Amino acid sequence: MDERGKTQPRGCQWGDQVSRAGACRGVLAIGAALTAIASNASAQNCGQWGDVVAWQASYAFTGSGGGTTTDGMLVYTWTVNRQFTATATLTSYVSCGEVPGVLAWSGPASTASGSGSSNGQTTQTSPDCGGPFVKINWSGNAPSLGSFFDGAPPQLQLQINLSNQTYTVLDDAAVSGTISRNDCGHGTSNSLGLTLGPLWSYYTAGGSQYIDLSPKSFRLPQTIGILQQTTSFAAPAETYPLDSNAIPSTTWNLNFKLTPLRPWEKVWMSGGSSNPAAASRERR
Repeated sequence: MDERGKTQPRGCQWGDQVSRAGACRGVLAIGAALTAIASNASAQNCGQWGDVVAWQASYAFTGSGGGTTTDGMLVYTWTVNRQFTATATLTSYVSCGEVPGVLAWSGPASTASGSGSSNGQTTQTSPDCGGPFVKINWSGNAPSLGSFFDGAPPQLQLQINLSNQTYTVLDDAAVSGTISRNDCGHGTSNSLGLTLGPLWSYYTAGGSQYIDLSPKSFRLPQTIGILQQTTSFAAPAETYPLDSNAIPSTTWNLNFKLTPLRPWEKVWMSGGSSNPAAASRERR
């Protein structure tokens, strides 16, 4: 079991987000996520992007959708809602010398809030149950930085893949959720952490099949500058129960802005406030 009370499947690395569906969200586990990228990238000079010592980040997403999952003979319909917003300074650095072809910066959020819910019920009904056989309500809320899962601030990470000139921005946001289940009039309620962002990998049908999706990536600019995107895409969201052969597709709206700082620059490239601590670091 992991620290969120969820079964840890084979192949999960320390630091991975583990979904209730048995998935490893290798969001900030550099040894797992970056090695996978590096397997397709040859060793090379870090180039101009290796000069960046820190990034000032603002990051937000919403997610909403619905769909069906199955659990044995039962079919569930789901309604999913998510929201997360954060700011951070990314200073923890992994160079392409450590993982060939890949650069990464990460850091804890300095401000953050988020919430989410996954609510489902069976399509099968019974008069004896007064409606669906099973109803599940799973939700959690983190209105401030210290109220996320385990009291720890969410982490943000920027990964740059030099081999295909793309970049990805990831988070590990999770809230301390409560899951309530009503089985034909018999109710239970337990604490269970809820992942806010998309599930980029997960097991289906009780672990019989592993689905590995590529996180949303973007084309890297030709020259160093602000990385900024506003985009929408479809990806799965975390739902319950474990024995599921499908994860409902959710529409995600993602918005972020990352401003770089190089050691000889006394202020952020956007013209914002100075950052002497980062600016005093030696040029990489």
